[in-house]
Parts: sequence; C-alpha cells; structure tokens
Amino acid sequence: MNGAVEAVADQALASGNIDGDGIYPWHRASWQRLSEAWRQQRLPHALLLAGPPQAGIERFADCLERLLLGAQLGPGGELLPNPRGLRLLAAGNHLDLLHVVPEQEGGTIRVAQIREACEWLRLSSPDGGPRVLRIAPADAMHRSACNSLLKTLEEPSPGAFLLLLCHRSSILPATLRSRCRHCNLAVRTPETAVAWLREQGPGPDGKLRPHWDALLAAQQGPLAVATERAGAFAALLPPRGRLLPSLADAWLEAGAARALLWFRGGLLLAIRHRLGDAERGPLAAAFAGLELCSLLRLYDKVVRNEASLSAVGGLQERSVLEEVLLFWRALACAGQTGTREG
Repeated sequence: MNGAVEAVADQALASGNIDGDGIYPWHRASWQRLSEAWRQQRLPHALLLAGPPQAGIERFADCLERLLLGAQLGPGGELLPNPRGLRLLAAGNHLDLLHVVPEQEGGTIRVAQIREACEWLRLSSPDGGPRVLRIAPADAMHRSACNSLLKTLEEPSPGAFLLLLCHRSSILPATLRSRCRHCNLAVRTPETAVAWLREQGPGPDGKLRPHWDALLAAQQGPLAVATERAGAFAALLPPRGRLLPSLADAWLEAGAARALLWFRGGLLLAIRHRLGDAERGPLAAAFAGLELCSLLRLYDKVVRNEASLSAVGGLQERSVLEEVLLFWRALACAGQTGTREG
C-alpha cells in the first residue's frame, strides 16, 4: 500500500479526525440501537439517515461503514479501532464500498448512476462480506432514479446494505421512504451539544476546534456570504428587538430565502460570539436575551424552515417565515421570564 496513504490514515487516527469511536453524543442513542441490531444480525438492509446540516450525519454514516466493513464493537457498543479497514477507507479503494454523489456540485443524481450502483450492489463481495452503497444527498436523486432504486429496496441481495443520507427526507417519494428504516439524527437536546462543545475547549490557537465546525461553523458559499452581510439585515429587524407584525412582510419583500439565509448568518455569528470564537456580530442586540441553548434551538429551526421553504409555493412562504418569528418570540419571552424569576 502507498506509504503516503498509510501516513494519512495513521495521522487521522492520532489526531481524532477519525477516532476510535467517532460518534457525537447527540447521536449516541441512535448508534446504540443500530449497533445492537448489527450485533444481533437484524440490522435493516436500508437506512435513511436524516438530519439538518452540521448535525454530523456524514460522520455517523462513516462510522456505520466502518462497522459494516469489519470494525468490531466494544462491550458498550463503542466502535473499536480498525487500522487496516481505516487505511482502505482513507485510500478510497475499499472494494466493498461505493459512494454515489451528483456528478456536478448542486446537481442531481441521474438514473444511470443509480442503475450502475444497483448492479454493483448485486455482485458478491470478493471477501464474502457485506457490501455498502451510500447515496448522498439522497434528496438530489431524480424522480426516475428513485423509482430505479425501488427494486433493490424490495429485493435486496444477501449482505447488501444501503445508506441514504439527506437533509430533506420529506421530499423523497413515500414509496422509497417506506422501504427504509428512518433514523432521525437531529440534535435533539441542545444542552448535550453545548456541554460537549465546552468540553472540547478551544484549540491551541484559541480558535474553534474542527469538531465545532461540524455543528456550528459556516457552510462554504452562501452562508459565509450571509455572515458578512448580516449587518444589512439589521435594517429588517424591529427596534429594541421587538417582533412587529409587519416583520414578516419586510422579510417577504427582501425575499424569503435571502431573509432566512441572512438571519441565519447573523445568528451563527451570535452563537460563535457566545463560544468565544467571534466578535460581537451586527445582530447581537436582537439575540441578547437568549441563552446559548436557545440560540442553538433557533438556529436548528431556521435550518429546517429553510429546507421546507424550497418545497412550498410563494403563498406559503409567509407561513414559513412566521413560524421562525413565532419561535423566536417564544424563546425571547421564555428568556425574559427566566431573567425576572432569577
């Protein structure tokens, strides 16, 4: 094996980028259920791994691949190190693993790709072990590609496993979703995430560790721009942080998708400021009364409503925005009540 590949894999093990377990604490319960099913040889052949961006579903899928392809489980269900398997995965040449992604960034997964992948999945493993097909993002599949996948879901080959990763599982056809075990990997308890983030502490340079980026850091592209332009969004907020009935109209006039994106950018800066990794952002005053856990809940709500916004028509955009505003107001009111009671 190439010495450079071995060095990369060894460095990943040592640095913790791919560590002995790799499961985030907010995914531990889901991992325990699936790993126990695997131990008892009753793991479903098709898993739909769904969760918001930055929740870590890709990392969860990485761990599942390692388990299915030879890694052992410890007595508590933890994933034990498997250096040989890790090197094969790091090299991208594991014969029993296939990833299907859009041919162009932001594009669709074509029916021809799915047909070829299904043919590959029906072949026997050279080692006689499981084969794993991973499709991500599954919600990028063309409708005909989803239909082409149904036969494989209905008549799986022995030892074949299918992992579907997506942030918007609701837009997948019901016929496809019903043939998979749905695993919701959202951050259910922000308190758990906050406690874990604080345990990690800052890196040697005083900045966020790479782990934090998996949950909170800005995505490359639109959100990075949104954080820079969050100041312009301040004009769309009411004075003194009060939520006015006309605020939804102002957001609609600016463009619903753009308004949510800019709002999320400002919210992200506020979260990173609370964690000590960013200067006070231009929207900090709007979030001043919210605890860190409430900021994380609001961020998750914005992400989910951004996803649903793409699936609704113009007439429903207002209700999507109002959901965010009402949720924000409820968190703000709860924070004010807690302050008075404290």
